[in-house]
Amino acid sequence: MDAAGVARAVLIGMGGPRLEQHRYVTRCVARWPDRFTATGVVDIGDPGAPTRLRELLDATGIEGIRLTDLGGPTCRGQSSSGVSTSCSVRRS
Repeated sequence: MDAAGVARAVLIGMGGPRLEQHRYVTRCVARWPDRFTATGVVDIGDPGAPTRLRELLDATGIEGIRLTDLGGPTCRGQSSSGVSTSCSVRRS
């Protein structure tokens, strides 16, 4: 980062909405708080999303969130609540 003249960066958590899926960005922010901040993922299709968001904020220190609807193949860029989302469907 120094060589490129970048003082701070935002890490984008890509693992998923569960707390343990944010471990990597949490460790990076904790180790280098003057260099990194991070975003996390909240599944707006989860009825417990407000609680999950509070738990995520309290446990990780993230400063931003990505709202996504992990509801499966019906996700087409807008959730059932009308919030625009970015999502993908994993097929095995």
